[in-house]
Amino acid sequence: MEILDVIRLLLFALYAPICFLVYRRLYPRLSQMGKRLATAMLAAQVLIIALSTAFYDYSGFTFWLWDLDTEYNIPATLASAQLALAASVALLTLWQAKSRPAWQRVYFVGIAILFFHFARDEFFQFRQSYWLTSYTQLGIAVALATACLHLRVKRQQRAWSLSILAGLALGGFGAIYLESLRGAQSCVAIGFYDHECLIYFLEEALEFLGMWLVLVGLLGFFSDDAPKPGRRWRIVYWLPVFWMLIHHAPHIVTYIGLPYSPHLAALVRYESGVELRMSRLSHDESVLSAQLYATSPNWTTYTNLGYSIHLVDQVSGASTAGADAHASRSYPAPYPYSQFGFRGWQNTYMQRLNVDIAPTRNRALWVVLTTWREEGEGYRRQAIESSDYPLLGENQVILGELVLPQEAEPPSSNPIARYENGMILSSADFPASAQAGQHLPIRFHWRGERAIAEEYTQFLHYSRDGSADWLVFDAPPLGARLPTRLWYSGLADSEIWRVPLPADMSPGQYRFFTGLYRSSDGERLPASAADGRLFADARIPLGSLTIAVSD
Repeated sequence: MEILDVIRLLLFALYAPICFLVYRRLYPRLSQMGKRLATAMLAAQVLIIALSTAFYDYSGFTFWLWDLDTEYNIPATLASAQLALAASVALLTLWQAKSRPAWQRVYFVGIAILFFHFARDEFFQFRQSYWLTSYTQLGIAVALATACLHLRVKRQQRAWSLSILAGLALGGFGAIYLESLRGAQSCVAIGFYDHECLIYFLEEALEFLGMWLVLVGLLGFFSDDAPKPGRRWRIVYWLPVFWMLIHHAPHIVTYIGLPYSPHLAALVRYESGVELRMSRLSHDESVLSAQLYATSPNWTTYTNLGYSIHLVDQVSGASTAGADAHASRSYPAPYPYSQFGFRGWQNTYMQRLNVDIAPTRNRALWVVLTTWREEGEGYRRQAIESSDYPLLGENQVILGELVLPQEAEPPSSNPIARYENGMILSSADFPASAQAGQHLPIRFHWRGERAIAEEYTQFLHYSRDGSADWLVFDAPPLGARLPTRLWYSGLADSEIWRVPLPADMSPGQYRFFTGLYRSSDGERLPASAADGRLFADARIPLGSLTIAVSD
């Protein structure tokens, strides 16, 4: 007999007696609404478990869609909806049973809060590396609170608290004990290994059935308080649907669409075999959010992997903020890359990182990714084999760049020059005289009416009156700290240039001109004065100063 046939028999042996007992002893005591909800949830999970075993030998999208061990798919959505329904029923019981003692109301509030949290975590897997310990502690706390409830409620209501306790025990056994058997050696020892550990069928089924028993218990308490709920309570039927549509449907669409991204090829390939397929960056003024999508030939390649995201100042090279995440916080997701992976599917993982941004404004920052593996007491950076992203050193990938805007000052009413691309030179301040051989300080005030997204260089020309020879000095308008490709709408900033004056400059009056040219091809940008008149040769006159001979 094949392992999958044994699993089907075990699942039947698990569900049949428990469901028989519930429908014999508890089901008749539920309200009509409670009966319908309990039956609908049980039928849905039995159907999904049956389909997951039926489509196990299939490949591609169909397998992912029904796989019990995958996130963001139909089983994960139903499990999340069942938990959310249990939380909602706890709140409705609290609302209906205003005559209950205060400590019972606190119990139902706690159950609602925890199960809403479990519902979100069941789908999104917001778990830290210590999730097993924390969830065990939460489960024990809920069980103890339910045991206290069992001792204090009326005798006829103790069947409901027993149902909740039994559900917590079943779910905890699956989520904690069977989870610990999923290592290759343990799984082989108990006879559940066939290319991968199949104990997860029993684990997920126990979690499904356990949480259903919890739901039945909560529906029992609600039925006692509202044996014949009015029409307004019919909204309860739609709660799982609302939860799935509002909370999960957009994410399911996102992850179903993920494989059809234009970035199917590996963007970064590591020597270990892990490949970065896609990255998504978004930020506000305080937090940068990164989503990484990586694939690996098998799960062992991904073991003990981790990521670090740092915001690195492009001028100084110093990290201004960063965050780390261990691979235990990764999330399996579908990725049909047919030449790799089990049954034609690459093992794909999605990782979220949030970086608290330091209050650094108007400085160009690189978003730098470092991938590492935990080895003993230390961490070793992963060597990069190839990358479509630029690299910062041998082991660091530049995923993108950003600049945080600062509050702008009111615009000048009479700027020196305007450009069609939205760049405005508000003013230029420099002394009336300077000495040859020293540095001339010039402060340029710039504004940006639109995002630029292109690289421009500013030039400075100066020549002695009557001379045809020009001295030239070029630099980014706001220095290397803020390249024009990162200028944003509403920018207002200034930069002090320190222009070196040759020691052999002849004394006298010098005229100064400035302007912009495109860095890629050297073409100057036409500039116009406040009255709309174009400057000749795209050069903006700044005035003149006197150069004195150095001592």
